[in-house]
Amino acid sequence: MTLNKIVEHLSAIKDVPLPEIKKGINPLLVKVPLNPSRLSCFLAMGAFLGSLALTSYGSYQTGQEQAYDTIDQRLEQIHNLTKRKKEEKIEVPEEKNSNLLGKEAIKDINKSVFCIRKITTYSSGMISIGHGTAFAYERRNNITYLSTNHHVADVISPYGIDKIELFLVDNKYDQDSSNDIPLQLHRSNYFVDTAVVTTEEDLHVSKAYEILPENKPLMLTDRIYMIGFPKAIEKQVSEGIVSNIKRNKFVTNIDTYPGNSGSPILLEDHEKIYLVGQTNSCYIMRLKSEETMCLSYAIVNPINNLIPIWYDF
Repeated sequence: MTLNKIVEHLSAIKDVPLPEIKKGINPLLVKVPLNPSRLSCFLAMGAFLGSLALTSYGSYQTGQEQAYDTIDQRLEQIHNLTKRKKEEKIEVPEEKNSNLLGKEAIKDINKSVFCIRKITTYSSGMISIGHGTAFAYERRNNITYLSTNHHVADVISPYGIDKIELFLVDNKYDQDSSNDIPLQLHRSNYFVDTAVVTTEEDLHVSKAYEILPENKPLMLTDRIYMIGFPKAIEKQVSEGIVSNIKRNKFVTNIDTYPGNSGSPILLEDHEKIYLVGQTNSCYIMRLKSEETMCLSYAIVNPINNLIPIWYDF
């Protein structure tokens, strides 16, 4: 129907019913004088604005679909990169133990924990900087392998990303880039939230622990330690217990903050130290009551989820 015919049709309408305002009240019939020339002007303007809105929405929708397609492709790429056949067995190096026990073992493992910095440059020119914790767990063929979280070392974003740069630094206040150690993203898994980064730098790789065997499950109140960089300020060794056990993760009552992501979690059993997992995320809750109380705790990824990714050389 052409615009002129629409105007003629609307001009022929003498009574325009208004919507019912309240239940039980009949619609009012109001006499509305319609000026064809004025109405055609309004309709033309409405048609223009409507087409403009549809065009803009179409462009926005297309952009969003492309962005989400990119994310889906990235997720599929990450998934395929670390997908393993069930019949394959990942062999963990057996030299992962030493004569160090208790505090001496913790002290040695502490030397293998570092602060990692991620600098993300977006296509828009915006730059974001984040920090976390990385743990050096293997030295092979002159390459040092470190583990951290996926969300620490990698990015999945609907916005264009030009580059991601990774470094080992002293802390978030470190502005001297001359001693920063550059890293390469070797492998990343969004679903497990773990990543492996590498460097040619000969970092200390502790052997003062063993991987927790599958036949030795964690128990509630087991004593554990976390080594990391809370708020990316300074490396700390924190002590706590296993406070909850879930199907695929467990919870510790250790105070945990941003910057602890990627921290190794250690179990002490008769002075023997086992690597049992990696800090996955932290939760901070502030409860307002008669006294303000802050609770923070960590969700930990068990070591069995990490081994297929860590040792898939």
